[in-house]
Amino acid sequence: MRNPPDEKRNPAAMDIPALLNEVTPQWLTDALGHTVTSVAVDQIGKGEGFTGQVARLDLTYNGVTELPSSMIVKLPTADQDQIWIGQSLGVWEKEHQFYIHAASHISERIPRCYLNRADAEATRYVLLLEDLAPMATANQVEGATPDQARACVDALGTLHGHWYGDDRLTEWTWLGQPYNPALDLLPDLFEMSWAMATERYEGRVSAAAFEATRKFAPLCIDWHKNTYCTRPTTLIHGDYRLDNLLFGDDGSMAIIDWQAAAPNPGTTDLFFFILLNLTTDTRRDLEEDLFDLYLESLGATARSASGFDADELRGLYREALLFYTVTMASGVVHLDPSNERGAALIDQLVERTMAAADDHAAWTAHELG
Repeated sequence: MRNPPDEKRNPAAMDIPALLNEVTPQWLTDALGHTVTSVAVDQIGKGEGFTGQVARLDLTYNGVTELPSSMIVKLPTADQDQIWIGQSLGVWEKEHQFYIHAASHISERIPRCYLNRADAEATRYVLLLEDLAPMATANQVEGATPDQARACVDALGTLHGHWYGDDRLTEWTWLGQPYNPALDLLPDLFEMSWAMATERYEGRVSAAAFEATRKFAPLCIDWHKNTYCTRPTTLIHGDYRLDNLLFGDDGSMAIIDWQAAAPNPGTTDLFFFILLNLTTDTRRDLEEDLFDLYLESLGATARSASGFDADELRGLYREALLFYTVTMASGVVHLDPSNERGAALIDQLVERTMAAADDHAAWTAHELG
């Protein structure tokens, strides 16, 4: 069985570690039901924007066991300034519920779950997950290779095809609604970012796309809420980027980090991946083929349920482009020049989305005045 049964919320918060140094041999022994004699905790991604504490555990057991010698542990962030963000977005609750309800129905490779626990107040969570090393992520700044891009889009079509028209998407209230209220903040973030974005990117990106982005910003939420999110929904990953995708030397891939799962049009994952995870040259070379691959992988039944044919998929992509330019430009407010990788990534995301908007004359899909 891939995942453990639904574990009742443990009323004792002390039974759930709040910090990685509380993941001790004694705690692991109690949690796993087998004596752990030692554990080495190696934190992953510290200071890289993770919405939690993630570490690789190197385990030693007393006696023979089928449990692996290495696992991944996930805890909520220890940063008090960030905890309220994670709680308001429900990221830890979503992944907790995902492994209870949805994971066993996912045919794509995901980490096996060995322990899934939350406290009664929904403030502490812990997951012990399969360590999929030596599979590894790719570099989002450098972009996916063509083979990686095809594998990721093929997997998306299969994932989405399974869930279109599934009543559980409305029954599972923990998934939230198609429109995420957190997006209400986007126009304000855009206003805060625009002067910085103008100074940093004017002359580096298409002037037409840049001006269209400015004009579309006040309209983006109405379009997203009242046009885009009214389309048929499937189960989306919600953060389908190279940092959350693992690749093996044999061509295999796996999807990790389900904290943003939601009911949404499948194109949310598809467009997000194509626009933000491929270099502009790679996108231009592969874009049309990836659309066709996605529709093929989606399957005939799901294509009907989704409302997509080839022309409509491409038309919606063109409509959505300015939403992504607004979103990426809004992220400039968080740009920290001292974080070289973070700054390079934001630059790439802005430049990639602006180039796509220019390539497809995205401003002609909306009445911008």
